[in-house]
Amino acid sequence: MIIDRIALPKQAYIGQILLKDWFCTNANLGKIHTDILSLEVERIHLYYNLNNHSMDIQPYRNNIHCYDAIQVLGIDITNAKKFREVAEVVFNAIALPVILQVHCKGHYMLAVAFKEYSEITQLYFSNWIDSSNISLEAESFLDEIKKHSMIAENLYELYLAIASFITEFNSNSSDSVCN
Repeated sequence: MIIDRIALPKQAYIGQILLKDWFCTNANLGKIHTDILSLEVERIHLYYNLNNHSMDIQPYRNNIHCYDAIQVLGIDITNAKKFREVAEVVFNAIALPVILQVHCKGHYMLAVAFKEYSEITQLYFSNWIDSSNISLEAESFLDEIKKHSMIAENLYELYLAIASFITEFNSNSSDSVCN
């Protein structure tokens, strides 16, 4: 729902479902993380691979950050209260920066995580958006991301902008509950 509204370039679309078993094995997850994925996640989607070959945007690198590509993933979870734990497992398992759409019972949220040397330093989670009743604040939030994805000069700038839009949306929105 959120990912569809952002209107990312078609040439970046992957559209694959990642098997949890494959995900757990290839990401070298421990038992606790494997259990979280097994119990709380229904499905993991790889939606897009954003890079300078799939869209008109430059990579970004410095001594700490490497934004050659951004993976856009979605997870369908069974328990909304476990969103943070599940998201942290996904962010830790994927080496590349990830824009993560979390879905639970018709509600969606967007999340990003900043890493330094593969360690998460900051997490940003939007408030939940009810897909059956999208608020004006949510519409504005999604429109801002869509606009910025077309004008960002590099992938790091895009990622920073999404984190900023999440913070702004959360401060202007009362949407936050998913039961």
